Amino acid sequence: MNIGTKLGEGLQVLILGLGITLIALGLLILVVNLINKLVNGGKESTTREVTDKSDETVLNENIDDNIQTSDNELVAVISAAIAVMLDDGEQPFKIKSIRQIPASTPKWNQAGRREQLLNRR
Repeated sequence: MNIGTKLGEGLQVLILGLGITLIALGLLILVVNLINKLVNGGKESTTREVTDKSDETVLNENIDDNIQTSDNELVAVISAAIAVMLDDGEQPFKIKSIRQIPASTPKWNQAGRREQLLNRR
């Protein structure tokens, strides 16, 4: 067998394998969608709505907690934490204000972190 024949047979096996995989995945998608329609009776899933509502509830609770805490107390606590981390009684700087930086992580990541924190309590 020369190299051309080997490459030709390898290409045939590659195309056959990819074709069978594509057909099997397509059938799997159809079966899952059919089972979903049979189980839910054609209704769309409400999981997303429940998740969004629970996220809003947690966010509203966090906002309420933030409003109750005075800014001066928050600055004092963060200043003390920085002083402890620096292992120094004196700070080379003065914290005048603290503002929250908008989250750059996706919502699903934030929800996962929140869920882990709530499960630890």
